[in-house]
Amino acid sequence: MKSKKILSLMLALCIALTVCGVGAVAVTAAPADHSGVIYFDAASAGWEKSERIMFYVYEIGGEELIPWGSKRLIGTEGADHIWSYDVGAMGVVPGKQYGLIMNDGAGFAQCSELLLDTTCFGDTVYADRNVRIENPADSNKTSFSAHWKQSKYGTIKQITSIGNVIGETIPANTSAYQMLVNFLASKGYLCLTNALNFNGKDAQTTIDEIAKALGLNKNDVEKAIQEAKVTGANDGSGDKTDWTGKWEKAKSSLSDDSGSVTPTQPATAAPTQAPTQAPTQPATQAPTQPSTQPSTQAPTQSSTNAAGGNNSSNNGNTSGGNTSSTSPKTGHQGFMLLMMLLTLAGVGGVCVSVKQLTKKER
Repeated sequence: MKSKKILSLMLALCIALTVCGVGAVAVTAAPADHSGVIYFDAASAGWEKSERIMFYVYEIGGEELIPWGSKRLIGTEGADHIWSYDVGAMGVVPGKQYGLIMNDGAGFAQCSELLLDTTCFGDTVYADRNVRIENPADSNKTSFSAHWKQSKYGTIKQITSIGNVIGETIPANTSAYQMLVNFLASKGYLCLTNALNFNGKDAQTTIDEIAKALGLNKNDVEKAIQEAKVTGANDGSGDKTDWTGKWEKAKSSLSDDSGSVTPTQPATAAPTQAPTQAPTQPATQAPTQPSTQPSTQAPTQSSTNAAGGNNSSNNGNTSGGNTSSTSPKTGHQGFMLLMMLLTLAGVGGVCVSVKQLTKKER
């Protein structure tokens, strides 16, 4: 009888190990929660004392996900002044690109517009206080330069209201060439007409400087001017934007290398405005260099010259799908199978031993 009790205990132990093994596999294989979370290092911007940090997001060439200034943009503070926000829950989805602006929540300072997509999930934004980026909508204001710790994306490349080129990364739905076309064809304050009113330069110099900063040559500019003339006439206003007589190829300081940028199709619609708040007036003076005053408001348009004037954010978008990590199932299934085999072997051995002992006791 004593032997039977020992064997019964062994059998119970084998069953318990199987249950624990299956439970462990089930727990490990569960998908992670909050897969769309991104982080911001508030200390890098000197915002350690901020009681709320806002994560403002707008779709490139589209709408803002949550209105500028809304309390729903406030993130969650963690250890060491690292704030977090689930932008996946906000509406950031695979196949699209977005602009991200970090704001101190008090309206005193913000970071430059950073390119964002689902490949940035889990990454951390930090600010470089030693580098100021001109606000594209108001050259009298600047923002801290923002960067991802891991992602390849940088500040969104744009042409500012006075004709300067800022940023590092061109969104997937446009190109350097299309940015120039849009700037030449536009009628608002993010256009060449407005830039010439305030930058103290002529059209020849301004266009050459923009094209050089975008990596374009004089052949590209010549094509862009012709395309902008057609695009401007088709924007609904009936006005033509013709810079042919204001820029001369022969006088251009640009290279005439044959490696020109392939023109894209002209924009068929103006991009939708993103932020709901903006400076009431564009710059009224012509600063040749942006001031050091920090920006306190969102731009009035969501990267107009960067969005290519195309409201379809899937146009040529190369951003990948949601890369939030899930547990590899193959290894877990192998582990579960091994546990089952070991259990069956143990139960079989116990049964044989019980049978042998029973025979002996008889």
